[in-house]
Amino acid sequence: MNNYEMPDDELNKFLNDSTWEPTDSTEIQQEQPITIAPPCHVEAKEQPDTTEELLTLPAVKVSSDKDVASTLIDSSVVIPIPPPTTPHKALVKEITEALTTKPAKSKPILDHNYIMLPRSGVEIYQEVLVKLLNKITTEYLEEADYYSIRKKYIAISMALNEKGLLAPAFRHQPRLPFMNVKRTLTETQLLVDQIVIDCHWLHCRKVFVKPDKVNLYELFDLNSKFDASAVSIKLGARVWKRDFRAIDMLALSDPMQHQLLILSSTNIHDKYKHIMKGYTKKAGLRVKPTIIPIRRAICAWAEERHQIRGQQEIYEALWIARELLGRSAKPGTLGKMAGIMIGVPPLDSKTVSGKYVSLDKMLARTVASAS
Repeated sequence: MNNYEMPDDELNKFLNDSTWEPTDSTEIQQEQPITIAPPCHVEAKEQPDTTEELLTLPAVKVSSDKDVASTLIDSSVVIPIPPPTTPHKALVKEITEALTTKPAKSKPILDHNYIMLPRSGVEIYQEVLVKLLNKITTEYLEEADYYSIRKKYIAISMALNEKGLLAPAFRHQPRLPFMNVKRTLTETQLLVDQIVIDCHWLHCRKVFVKPDKVNLYELFDLNSKFDASAVSIKLGARVWKRDFRAIDMLALSDPMQHQLLILSSTNIHDKYKHIMKGYTKKAGLRVKPTIIPIRRAICAWAEERHQIRGQQEIYEALWIARELLGRSAKPGTLGKMAGIMIGVPPLDSKTVSGKYVSLDKMLARTVASAS
C-alpha cells in the first residue's frame, strides 16, 4: 500500500479548505438482525382415524382468512393439521432467543491510508506550518472530532518532519486522554497516526533503528522511501505497551525518545509532562509545573536586561533540556535538544555554555532574593 502524494494544484485548496468528510472506513459494519415471524396456531377438530377417511373428505376452496373461518363454522368439513415436530414451549423459547439475540459486531476498521504534501508544500515556511497545526488542533479541542482534521494533521506533521527542526514531542497537537479503560476507535486511530508520525521523524533524521523483530526491519530502511501504510499496519496497530514498544522492540536511546510523542518510555514521557503540566500525587495533592517559577524568573530577567529580550524562549528551552538529559550532558547535546524543542537549528556549544553560566547566575540570585 503506497502513500498518496497530493498534486501541487491541490495544495492551496488543501491548506485552506476546512471541510473534510470522515473516512468511510471508520464506520463499523453490522449484520442485520434476524426476523422470524411467530407461528400461526389453529385449533383443529378431531382428525380422521384412517387414511381412507382422509381421502374421502370433500375439497374446500379457500380464498381468504374470512372464508376459512366461515368454512369451519358453516361446514362439517374437518381440516387436518399435523402435530408440530417441536413441542410448543420449546418452539416459543427458540423463537424468543432468536429475536432477542444481539447481532454480532464486526471488528472496528482503522484507516491505514496517509496523505503527503508535495515538495512545494514542504517548502512552505515552518512558521506557516506551525500556525496551521495550531489552528487545526484548536478546532479539535473545540469540536472533539478527530476525523474532521485527520488528513490536514497528518500532512502538516509530515511536512514539519521533513523540515527537521521541530520534534513531534514539542508540537501543539491532539493528545490522547489519560485513561485506564479500552480506547475508542477514534482514539486508537489517533494513536496509530502519531506512531506513524514519530517513525517518519526518525526516517527524516536518518536515525538507525534495529527492531527486535526481523519483519519490522524494512520499516526503518533508510535507503528506501518511507512507507506510512506499512508502519501503520505492522507497528502502529500492534497492541503493545509504551515501554515495550520504545525500549524492548525498537531500542531507542533516551535523547531520541525525548523527541518523540508516542515512541517513548513512561518515565521519559512523564518527566516532560511533569515539567510542563505538573501532576497529581496518589494522595490527591496537585503538584504545579516546575517550569512556572523558571519562566517567571526569565521574564523578570528580560525586563531588567534588554540583551535578554527576545531570547526568553531559548533560555527556557535550555533549562528544560538540562532537566531532561541531566547536568552531565554535553553542551552540544543540550544545544541540539533545545533547538528541536523550539524549532531552530542546533545551538553552538560555546554559545550554550555561556548561556548556561548566565542563566544559573540569574536563578541563584532569584532564589537568594526569595529566601
